[in-house]
Amino acid sequence: MAKRWIEPADTIDPTGPYTDLAVDSASWLLFKLTGEKYPGRNTVTECYSHESYSGLSIQPTVVGGQIYNAVSGGTRKLYLRQTPALEINSISINGNILDPTKYQLRNNSYIVQTNLLEWNMSPVSEVCVNYDFGLKPPAMGRLACTLLANELIKSYTMPSQCKLPERVTSVSRQQVSFSVLDPHTFLNEGKLGIYLVDAFITTSNPSRARKQPKVISPDRPRGERIN
Repeated sequence: MAKRWIEPADTIDPTGPYTDLAVDSASWLLFKLTGEKYPGRNTVTECYSHESYSGLSIQPTVVGGQIYNAVSGGTRKLYLRQTPALEINSISINGNILDPTKYQLRNNSYIVQTNLLEWNMSPVSEVCVNYDFGLKPPAMGRLACTLLANELIKSYTMPSQCKLPERVTSVSRQQVSFSVLDPHTFLNEGKLGIYLVDAFITTSNPSRARKQPKVISPDRPRGERIN
């Protein structure tokens, strides 16, 4: 679930009984309709280890004139599950906190050790990374969320003033007028029927993707999320 894009104070009825629900609903709808591109800033802890010693070996390695017991067959780049990664809060190896000067975050997606060594992972050696990730919605996204939340509030409190489209349309045949259900073609196109809201959705997610694409390689250790 994405975090709120706006707060109740941004709406037309900050303390109303339906405001919290409207803010949460508007944030969730826009998060989904923009392909989950803007989840907000979140924090997660992931742990990485190898299930077996197969393919791994320990051998002395000279780095900068010093000898290290390096893992052969490990990984130099430790790819994080959630991107874009914004900030590394801490890294621990078997519960021991690593000095922040000993590693770097690169390309908002992976971390490397500054001593050029591979990450030491085995069935009895675990690397845990606590980091912030995500992306906040832009100004137009917050405006779109405010407009949508306001219309949702009106749908509860002032239905006659609500600009959300109704599911009826007028039809006239042989001088007889009647109303039928609208097939909601705008919903099939990933839109909500409010111009500025739909403009933001279209420009943010022109391909109508449901999720942000990710590349997963079986050769990369996959972190286990623990919170």
